[in-house]
Amino acid sequence: SYCQNDVPASLLAQPLLAHTLKWYETNATGGVPSAIATIPRTNTVGNQNYYVSQVNDLTTCESPRASIRVTTFALPTITITSSAKPICYADSLTLTATGAVSYLWDKGVVNNARFKILASDRYTVIGTDVNGCKNTAFVDQVVNPLLTTRDDLHRLTNVITRE
Repeated sequence: SYCQNDVPASLLAQPLLAHTLKWYETNATGGVPSAIATIPRTNTVGNQNYYVSQVNDLTTCESPRASIRVTTFALPTITITSSAKPICYADSLTLTATGAVSYLWDKGVVNNARFKILASDRYTVIGTDVNGCKNTAFVDQVVNPLLTTRDDLHRLTNVITRE
């Protein structure tokens, strides 16, 4: 099995002694055989059967085709929620990712755990589902600066008194 858009490996089959394999891609009947093992496609989610037969090197008789079933799983859809957007400098923030079973955040973030935020930044998470498929999501978290100068306080006072 694969996750969607994985880079797949050639399918494997072991011929009997003095036999050669013929690969038929997804053709249960008909089609043009190849001596080169099929590489499954992973761009479409679901089950796909690929077919192989073997030919006796002495008699040239070909066996019935055997199917090799390949499953391609969808990538998880990761959604991030922020406890506050925007947020003030040094306030506590909680980022929560959903859509998978485990999450690996950058910048030391722990899923659904509070932390202090000091600057605007992008936070990225990789979510892994039950099939081992991974997907990435990010959130840009804006931090409003503290009012630190007399001019900042004066501007704030002017805004408040106008309303």
